[in-house]
Parts: sequence; C-alpha cells; structure tokens
Amino acid sequence: METVHPPIAPSATASWRERLAPLAARLDPSTAQVLDAATVVRLSDGAAAFGLASPCRAFLLVVEGAVRVELSTAEGRAVTLYRVGPGEACVLTVSCLLSGDRYPAYGVAEGDVVALAVSSEAFWTAMERSEGFRRLVFAGLGKRLAVLVHRIESVAYGDLDQRICAAVLDMSHSENEARVTHHTLAVEVGTAREVVSRHLKRLEVEGRVRLGRGRIELLDRPALERIAGRAR
Repeated sequence: METVHPPIAPSATASWRERLAPLAARLDPSTAQVLDAATVVRLSDGAAAFGLASPCRAFLLVVEGAVRVELSTAEGRAVTLYRVGPGEACVLTVSCLLSGDRYPAYGVAEGDVVALAVSSEAFWTAMERSEGFRRLVFAGLGKRLAVLVHRIESVAYGDLDQRICAAVLDMSHSENEARVTHHTLAVEVGTAREVVSRHLKRLEVEGRVRLGRGRIELLDRPALERIAGRAR
C-alpha cells in the first residue's frame, strides 16, 4: 500500500498558515514557500496515510487531525507506536525519506486529517538549499525518537495494569469517561483484546471503573493515577 496523496483545491494551500499560525510565524520565507507549494491532502477517519512496506514518496506535515502510527506484531496484533498531530512530522517518514527504505509500520488517520505533502524531489531540493527547512525537518526529532524508544520499552517490559490505566486516563482527558472500545485499547497498549477485557473487569470489580458499550466510566480517578504511576 503506497502513501495516500489525494489532492484538493489549490486554494486550500493558504489555510495552513492560519491553522498552524505559531509554526508559520517561526518559519523563514524559503521554508514557507516550500509548504505553500505542497499538495494539500485530506484523509477520512480510518483511511491509510501509508502502508507497511510501501515506499515513502513525500514529507507529510499534519495540519489538522492526527495520524496514528501502528506496528503489527508476529502474533498479528496491532501496537500503537505514536501519533502525529498538527504541526508535526512523522519520525518514520523522515527516516524513510533519508534512508530510502520502505515503511516498517503503517499510518492510519484518526478523525479527519488535513496534511501538506512535499514530494520527495521537492524535499531533497529544500534540504540542500534551505537551512530553515532542515530545521523544520529535524526540529524535535530527537525528542520524538526518545518518546518512541520509551513507548517500545513500555510495551516490551512495562506493567500491563499500568499501561491500561495510563491509556484510559489519556483517553478520558479531564473527563470522567473514556469513549473507547476494548479492541482500540488493546491496540493502544499492545496486547490482545481478551487480556484488556480481563484487566478492565477486575478494575470494575474493585470499583475503579464502570464498563459500558464503547465507554469506560472512571469511578476512582486517583486510584487509576496511582496504578498508572502518576500519583503526586
């Protein structure tokens, strides 16, 4: 599956400056021109941004929405590695463009996504000629790689109860309910749906949560924060 790049009306290219105003204010003119010339793409919720083993043909900068990057395990389970939000570029995309390798994972639109696609040819031209574009590409790359390594360590060695509680808290934000299925939660923490269901049921018996169809009500948020290792 190759990277999806469906173009939309060229008039939409100007809107990235408004939607990413803080980023646009920091860019030098040459970098802004590269983004002005980029193809604007839209992905509907659940659409593929790129596929496993597909060639990387463009540098993508998310303008709206998020792209969830997932990896399939040998057992056939999906594991969420990270998300790419507005103003961010995908670590794997940058790596594949620089190395010429194919994608080792796949990206899925989470909600409706708007992104800028800079073709590989334009990407390399800008990398050679524009210091500002190089800064944009590498900005925060080290930090994101550190987050990715931490995520992999958490999935490989972390306590499952801790990961489940942390994911439920993240998905609930400041509310007392997380609208998420057991399957989605399993992908998030890197295990089987049946395992997640079993752990959630135990949390329900302990009075920490109340389970419903496609939702998890948080009855004892402080307890969940302690289990997640976030208690102050």
